[in-house]
Amino acid sequence: MKKFIMIVLALGVAVGTVSCREKTTAEKIEDSLKRAGKKLEEAGEELEDAAEEAGEALEEEAEKVQDRLKKKIGKIK
Repeated sequence: MKKFIMIVLALGVAVGTVSCREKTTAEKIEDSLKRAGKKLEEAGEELEDAAEEAGEALEEEAEKVQDRLKKKIGKIK
């Protein structure tokens, strides 16, 4: 009976060990790809923000140039 109990305990430990295994290579790759996807998404959002700011700055500069041109044209007339 003791031998049977010891075998059952050993099997329980073995099953527990197998269920607590390390991630497989495929799981590690999947996790890495998910992290990379999140980082790309964040980078895309930052790029979008930067492009919007650059566009606004260009518009402001274009308005300034247009105003200066109008003043020069007004002086010429």
